[in-house]
Amino acid sequence: EECVAARRTLYHEICHRCEALLKRATGLAKPAAYLNILADLLHNFSDGLALGVAFGKGVGLPTTLAVFFHEVPHNIADFAILIQNGLSHGAALRVQFASAVGAVLG
Repeated sequence: EECVAARRTLYHEICHRCEALLKRATGLAKPAAYLNILADLLHNFSDGLALGVAFGKGVGLPTTLAVFFHEVPHNIADFAILIQNGLSHGAALRVQFASAVGAVLG
């Protein structure tokens, strides 16, 4: 139960930091940019869960490679979506990095 509470606290801390980063980085971002960021954070969180289970079952390396090759085109597409919806290149990169932290939480 302490582990679950610690994860919730860490999750909320990261969400608040991401929100602060977004407020500084985005001026006139469209709602689709925020939706994409949230979806990407949740997606990365589920990737982290899958990797944790895979390493527990002894198939961590192949799963890591699969997730990596899945994430490269996914993040390129997310970057394009963020740019198209009003974020600067630098802001989009920072937000992409921040959402990648979701995998660590998983």
